[in-house]
Amino acid sequence: MTTKSSLSGKKITSQNISISSTLKKRIESYVRKMNEDERYRSDESYKSISAFYCHVMENVLNIFKKGKNLDDFDRLIDKHFEDLINKFTYNAGINLHEFAVEENRYTPFSISSMTARQTELDFFMKNFYKKNYDIYNFEKFKLALENFKKFALSNKITKDFNFYVEQGKDRNNFTGIIEFSGYYKNLHFLNCKDIATFFGSFGLEIIKVTYSPENTYIRFDIKNTEWFLKEKVNKKLRIKLIKDNLNLLVNYNRIVSDDDHYLWIRMAKDNEILLSFENQETRDKWIKKVEDDIQKFGSKGDFLLKMLEFFERIHWIKIFDRDELSFEIKLSNEKHGEDLQFLFDYFSKKSGFFQKGDKYYLGKKN
Repeated sequence: MTTKSSLSGKKITSQNISISSTLKKRIESYVRKMNEDERYRSDESYKSISAFYCHVMENVLNIFKKGKNLDDFDRLIDKHFEDLINKFTYNAGINLHEFAVEENRYTPFSISSMTARQTELDFFMKNFYKKNYDIYNFEKFKLALENFKKFALSNKITKDFNFYVEQGKDRNNFTGIIEFSGYYKNLHFLNCKDIATFFGSFGLEIIKVTYSPENTYIRFDIKNTEWFLKEKVNKKLRIKLIKDNLNLLVNYNRIVSDDDHYLWIRMAKDNEILLSFENQETRDKWIKKVEDDIQKFGSKGDFLLKMLEFFERIHWIKIFDRDELSFEIKLSNEKHGEDLQFLFDYFSKKSGFFQKGDKYYLGKKN
């Protein structure tokens, strides 16, 4: 807000300028509109046409004084948009986060995280979009995209950002293209996932994804659904659309062409898959690495439990009770006889073990 004291001081002179009748009407309409907006009623700069002229000219001259020009106005972000977006964003070290998000490139969002994101976007809808844009006005929707573009570029979220949207014949539907490229491969992909989530939450369906990891480029072909920007929509319906959007971006067609560990991360979550070592030397090498770190960094009394957790992670066993060190063996003698025998020998050497029903226990039987 601009206060009276920050305007151009006491007016002791006047200046006549010639402007077109169209511009005069636009200025009068704008000042009248701002006066009617309760957020600006106490702002002295909109109390009259003269006050508005003084406000604009003084601030523009200050901008020019800083070495900027009129082209910089195109890069300015809607203040309300920026304030609200900043509630869900933060500044961080690029190299650290680029490294940190690399392992999660293809990690799907959980239902709880999607629900939390939906809550954020509902807040965004109620506290910004509906207050500042007519949600049924197609031109205002494009203006919202323009503001997001300015935000993304000014905060270096993207290198570039282009969009094209076109209304259908019935004017209630539209299709569009949104494309942009990023500075960093992993952060770019994370932003793509977030925007795909954003689309789904607002009722936008992604029809096609064109992605180039080499150029950190993506293009979304989108269309609106029947519940675009509607408030009262079944959350399950929204989450399904979010999942459908993300599946076009995160899928095995893409994963199998990337580094090995991205596929292994997915497969590790399937308890019907187990890890088997190619030879005894490799198995012994890995077990020694794990043992050495447990003994170096862990508590002395936790060694057996930690080794049970290791074998559970490679899906050889399933732990029943950590306190009593009970577990089930998942290896079958027919398919994995050598690994099974190694497991028996290993536990016999480390602590002894015994079987009671379907469970095995480490230690000596009482």
